[in-house]
Amino acid sequence: MNRTAVGVVLGIDAVASLLVVVTLVTMPASAESPGARVTQLAFVLGTLGLAVVGALVVLRRRPDQHHIGWLLLTVGALGGAGRAVTALALLEPARTGAGLAWVTNWAWVPGTTAVLLLLLRLPTGVLPRPRWRWVERAVLGWGGVTLVVTAVVPGPLAVTPLGRDNPVGIVSASWLTDLLTPVFLALQALVVVCAFALVARYRQADTEERAQLRWVGAAVAILAVAAPLAAVSSAWAVVEGAAYLLLPAGLTVAVLRHRLYDLGLVVRRTLVHGVAAALLMALYVATVTAGQALLRGWAPDVLAAAVVAVAAVPVLTAVRRGTERLIFGDRHDPDRVASELAERLSATPQALLPQVAEEVGRTLRLPYVAIELSDGTVAACWPAHASDAEGLRVPLRHAGKTVGHLVAGRRSPAERLDGRDRQLLERVAAHAGLAVHSALLTVALHRTTERLRLARADERVRLQRDLHDELGPALGAIAMRAEAARNLVRSRADPALVDDVLAGVQDGAEVAVAEVRRILAELPPQVLQEQGLVAALEHVARTAPPGLRVELEVEEVGALPPAVELAMYRLAAEAMRNVVRHAGATTATVRVRRSADEVELLVVDDGVGLPGQPLEGVGFGSMRARAAQLGGRLEIRAARGNGEARRAAAALATATGTVVHALIPLEQP
Repeated sequence: MNRTAVGVVLGIDAVASLLVVVTLVTMPASAESPGARVTQLAFVLGTLGLAVVGALVVLRRRPDQHHIGWLLLTVGALGGAGRAVTALALLEPARTGAGLAWVTNWAWVPGTTAVLLLLLRLPTGVLPRPRWRWVERAVLGWGGVTLVVTAVVPGPLAVTPLGRDNPVGIVSASWLTDLLTPVFLALQALVVVCAFALVARYRQADTEERAQLRWVGAAVAILAVAAPLAAVSSAWAVVEGAAYLLLPAGLTVAVLRHRLYDLGLVVRRTLVHGVAAALLMALYVATVTAGQALLRGWAPDVLAAAVVAVAAVPVLTAVRRGTERLIFGDRHDPDRVASELAERLSATPQALLPQVAEEVGRTLRLPYVAIELSDGTVAACWPAHASDAEGLRVPLRHAGKTVGHLVAGRRSPAERLDGRDRQLLERVAAHAGLAVHSALLTVALHRTTERLRLARADERVRLQRDLHDELGPALGAIAMRAEAARNLVRSRADPALVDDVLAGVQDGAEVAVAEVRRILAELPPQVLQEQGLVAALEHVARTAPPGLRVELEVEEVGALPPAVELAMYRLAAEAMRNVVRHAGATTATVRVRRSADEVELLVVDDGVGLPGQPLEGVGFGSMRARAAQLGGRLEIRAARGNGEARRAAAALATATGTVVHALIPLEQP
């Protein structure tokens, strides 16, 4: 059913186009102005283009797009039929029957009404807002009134070359003639109002819909300006004709460049042959018209046929190249794409990854380009919020190592990128891999610098607090006791009393020394500050004594607060010291894992384990205190068999030793 209706509509438009061309060729030069001829040809070709797009939409069988598809087909059918009737009547004006002549007076009205309704509903097939329904009713009312008035108005027919009066005109209703001017003025006003429907739709559209509307809106804007002025100037009539051609052209660009209706592949093939046919048709008309002015007889027709035959292949080739340039960008010139990308990268060292994505997307006319890092993170994408999970993925390599992927979205969901696209993207990836590597190094450097800055700031605050609260008072007490001892010596006091004061000085000095050692022990190691927690734990594993194999299992923990990093390092280092000193183990496993709100540390060994009542030594006590200081908790227990071992590391054959299990929250109290 759909295919039959589509075929009928396209047949009507094709016949109308041929009739208009034949009529314009055979019509005497004095019958119509050049501007009117251009408008006639442009209108029928424009409606044919709209019908082709509508046919493709309907044949895709997408229920959500059927409304706009049938509306485009309706415009094509009514517009083409109206122009076909007029062209048929003008083939031989003297032999045209009264009925056909009468139809020419109003045949243009349904097509014009359909065009106005199309302007209201482009590009989705629905009105911008419900309040625009009154405009739609006004258009339908105008169409009905104009159809009646033009059908029965007495006097000469609007198609002046026919040279006769309206055969069904009501002579007693001569007052209808006075309605013609208001009717045509209302038409110009409705064109402008319907054009503003696109403005309203544009204001409430998202980024992708706005890109689709720009090309269609440009054609509608030209039509809104030219239509009111076409009646007073032949030049504006030519502009109006161009607007009729620009309307299907704007829809085609929206389809090809911005995936409107998802018709990219089908429309591209149709566009190449359709534009080539239109150009050859226009070339034929121009050659015949020029030949009639210079030659006589059958020579103009023969000359036009020869010109079209010679120009057919070059025109088709040129149209195909232009279409590919419009759709694929510079795909045909990979050297240019690669050199421009290399130049852009060398000129813009900052924000390299977004620059690469945008440059590739704009140059190749791709709807989506992203750069993924080796861990799957999307480092940059263009446009900013687009996506295409099934896009073409091209590896980005540097020094033989894959550092990420260049993801290129398909120009249409039904069309995958072909071998030429892949070949060009691989050449681009050769340059982009260096950019990704450079950007990754820059990001890593910035993160390291920021971590060092924060760590130094935290250490400065901690040192200030420790020196002020702990070491300062201890040294002050030593100074006061030393001064008291000097005073006792000067007063020749009892030696025993002096000895007691000096003993207090000694005790204070020992406390101060212990505090200095504690402060030094609390300083984070250099490897932790410069390279992070993973590198620091690897250092602990490497420094284990011979005979003890340390297995390190660290999942991706990301950036941790400096205090948490230091606590995890200290706990792991202290646990490993206990393994070395007391466990007699041959294998130990250190595991670090991050969850949504905390970090987990698990240290398991296969040593002798804990006694029934483990002693709370300084080491275990300081570990519990360190975890509690950050709002965490620490558990030290004997292993419970192989299940505990498998939880830490599948490599452990036995789990007879000790388990140190710590949980530290990411949010500090």
